[in-house]
Amino acid sequence: MLRKIFLVVLMVQLFGSSVAFAQPAPTLEETARYLERAMAGGTSEPRKESYRYVRADGCTLTYNVLGTYPSGGLYDITYRDLDFSSLDPAESRFGHDYTSFVMLYFDKPVRYQQGGEELKIRTVVVNVSDDERAGQLFEAFLRLARLCSAGKNPLP
Repeated sequence: MLRKIFLVVLMVQLFGSSVAFAQPAPTLEETARYLERAMAGGTSEPRKESYRYVRADGCTLTYNVLGTYPSGGLYDITYRDLDFSSLDPAESRFGHDYTSFVMLYFDKPVRYQQGGEELKIRTVVVNVSDDERAGQLFEAFLRLARLCSAGKNPLP
């Protein structure tokens, strides 16, 4: 019985390894373009959000989001200098409260601009259309962080 379990585990590891190497991992550029498309197409209905601008440039991301606060007020916020080489995966997560979201925590401050006010913050929340999209987006953010942290594409 133990021998059969060992053989099954070995076969799964061998088969899983061959599948894992069948397709190369997305590059930094492919990941950045995916994030641009996914954010632009993944708006949150409860927040009535839309992204007017999403741009990944190497390891940095800048985006603008329009939406509605839970209290009903409107917002137009631009986030600049999201440096994915400083993303803290242990403090970042995705989930669902009244909408699906991705929460990203950065060791290096991000610029938050609304109206004439600019603040430096460390946590950014991206609201998206559904839980599946939140998970996919989160994985892409983590992949970008790994690529950036590995020094494969230093900051411009």
